[in-house]
Amino acid sequence: MATRLLYALPLSVLFMTMSVQWTIDGFIVGYIVGAGVMFMLGGTPGELQWSKLPTQLLWLVVYIVRLVVEIFLASFDVARRVLSPSMPINPGELRVSTQDEQQRRVISALSAHAVTVTPGEMVIGFEEKDGETYMIVHTLDVDMSRETMDDSQASRLTLLQRIMGDDKS
Repeated sequence: MATRLLYALPLSVLFMTMSVQWTIDGFIVGYIVGAGVMFMLGGTPGELQWSKLPTQLLWLVVYIVRLVVEIFLASFDVARRVLSPSMPINPGELRVSTQDEQQRRVISALSAHAVTVTPGEMVIGFEEKDGETYMIVHTLDVDMSRETMDDSQASRLTLLQRIMGDDKS
């Protein structure tokens, strides 16, 4: 139980970052939401290894900075499309592997969250096909997203695995 409550700390920081609530109230709400998420996910969280904690926190900072940059760049792209007279959009859906055969559900959930908070893309569901789980992502430009989605997902999963202490490298 204590491990779940400790894992709720980075989730509260993520909540504060995403909701721009840099107050004690924002932290408390984020911590309660994070703790609720950890308890709802069930299962056994990984054993906390204090020696890995500084490295995990460093990867959390890298992940947050990367996510903020992606949100910033995607916001400009969406604004450009909206303000363009021809409104160049090609909406559609993509299926992106969650690669969660050995992953925990929390990693897939956080990855789906990162996609959803990025303007122009939104996870609208999950699908199991041939023993593999896919996120169904609605996007404003299928062709552009198709080129980058798999690489972005692989990079995001690697960072999330490092944050959660599951990195095999």
